[in-house]
Formats: sequence, structure tokens, C-alpha cells
Amino acid sequence: MKGEPGLFDVQERLKRLSDLGDQLETYGRLVDFEAFRPDLLAAVGYSAGAKGGRPPFDVVLMFKILVIQAQNSLSDERAEYLISDRLSFMRFLGLTLSDPIPDAKTIWLLESGTGHASHIVFAREGAKTTGDAAQYEMRADSGNMKTRHFCKVCGSPILMTFAATPNPFTVRAASLDAPERYQPQIVTYTARGHEWDYLNPALPKFERMP
Repeated sequence: MKGEPGLFDVQERLKRLSDLGDQLETYGRLVDFEAFRPDLLAAVGYSAGAKGGRPPFDVVLMFKILVIQAQNSLSDERAEYLISDRLSFMRFLGLTLSDPIPDAKTIWLLESGTGHASHIVFAREGAKTTGDAAQYEMRADSGNMKTRHFCKVCGSPILMTFAATPNPFTVRAASLDAPERYQPQIVTYTARGHEWDYLNPALPKFERMP
């Protein structure tokens, strides 16, 4: 019976991945991700945990996770699983087998920038969008592709479109000129929620998408 793999076995497997052409290893060699740290810290707005509480995951590590998601069209849940499973992902992120892995909730929190995000669903009939937004595709929990649209100037999220259901699209309530007119009707994905985030107790709630 073979024992648990040791450090030498892991190094041999990583060398094999390099020999086969690990694209993420090439990214890590050609791109200075540390150069993004000041801007990422300013955008995310957290420190290294000096004020107490559990320190957040490193901001550059979390940025690299978004790169992995965009490259592989991964949902947050799938990204969590594959980061735990793939040595090439771990090496790109600077993680070892014993390091904690950001879960799907943590990944989503980085994308949303808050405890939850408020969306309004529109039908394309009777609605008109103008302008040229930046966008990237990722895989939703359903396995279908969705496209996130962002302002090219400030990076603020604006709307999402869905390949499987092209008629409806969602708009971030915070991007509206009068967001106070927004009246939420339901709460979804409470499984990713945080205890400190207030949600109207009168609204119907679902752990995921109903």
C-alpha cells in the first residue's frame, strides 16, 4: 500500500505540468501581478487585518482567482473546487496543499464589493441599452454562460446578460440615477450571505436561485 504523497512527489508533478506547458505558470512569469497591489487595495478597501478579526485573503491572490475564473469560465463554486483540486491553480496562486482555500462566498464577496448585490430584472422588449461597456464571460452555477458588463472608465458593474435566456437581463440597482426607487421583492443565494449583512426579514428568501 502506497503512503501519502510527499514534497518530492508534488515537485515532480509540478515539473511534469511545466514540461507539458502550464499556461498559468507562463502568466505568472510574464505578468507582474504585484504591480496591481496598490490599486487593488484601494479598490477593495481592506487592510491586512491589523484591527482584529480574521485577516482577509491576500488581495493579489484574490485577483488571480478572478483571472482563473475568466480564463476557464468558472462559477464561484467551481473555482473553489478546482483551486482545491489542481496543483497548477495552487502554484499560480502561491498556495500549498496545507494552505486554506478561499470559498465561493469569499470569491463572490470580492466581485460584489459588499455583503449582497441588488439587481433589477428587465425584459428586452421596451428596454434600451446604449454605450460600450467592458465585459467578460463566466459560468453560472447552472452551468450556463453569463456576461458581466462594466463601466470602462471606473469599473463599476452595470448589468448582466445570460446566454441561455437572452430576453431578460439584470441591472445593478446602484448604477441607476435614482436607486432609491428600487424596491426588492425576493432575496436569493442566502447560502452565500454574511451574518453582519442586514436583509429585510419580510422578504421571501432562497438559499439559491428558485
